Amino acid sequence: LIDTSGPPTYHSILARFDTQGNYMWHTVVSGTHGSTTDYYNLIWGKPAVSDKYVYMPGFAQAMPGATFMGVPVENDFADSDDIYTGLFARFDKETGAFVSMLNMKNRQRIMGAELAVRGNKVVAAGTGGLRIVLNGTDTITPYSPDIPSYPFIVEMDTALTHFNWGIAPVTTGNPKIYSMHIDPNMNIYVGGYIWGSMQSSF
Repeated sequence: LIDTSGPPTYHSILARFDTQGNYMWHTVVSGTHGSTTDYYNLIWGKPAVSDKYVYMPGFAQAMPGATFMGVPVENDFADSDDIYTGLFARFDKETGAFVSMLNMKNRQRIMGAELAVRGNKVVAAGTGGLRIVLNGTDTITPYSPDIPSYPFIVEMDTALTHFNWGIAPVTTGNPKIYSMHIDPNMNIYVGGYIWGSMQSSF
């Protein structure tokens, strides 16, 4: 039984079923009713699975003192305290237990991202943020003040301890990334929507 009754708040779920469709486990990720720092705790998007772990994109609040599943969230870069902070979470594949989390610092909202795991790397591609900072001080360039969001790709280690790198193109309009794939040679493919122009930031 999956029960999300009780005081009103936002709930999200990660569940596993076997090859015959039999239920194995589920994990509910939700905020805390009445909290000013942890009302929004959600996972959002398609899971990426490795040998031992399941990875999910998600978000939490940017309020000072905010946490995600008990882990502190730091995003003093946000335009306001109610901006959702983009993050990536890791869960145990056999039990569904939460293991770790790594968040970006984003000025505006990021509502999710596509994820893929290959070898010892996790790659995410998404849209939003207005401006994004990784590892506390590394800014994904470019920064376009007239564009509320832009596509980005980031790479992390599988333990979610740090970002290896992040890139974003120079764009006009509001292009969006909707899908991503990594081939066996670690080449990254993304698909999405574009209105205007896009070029390399290098």
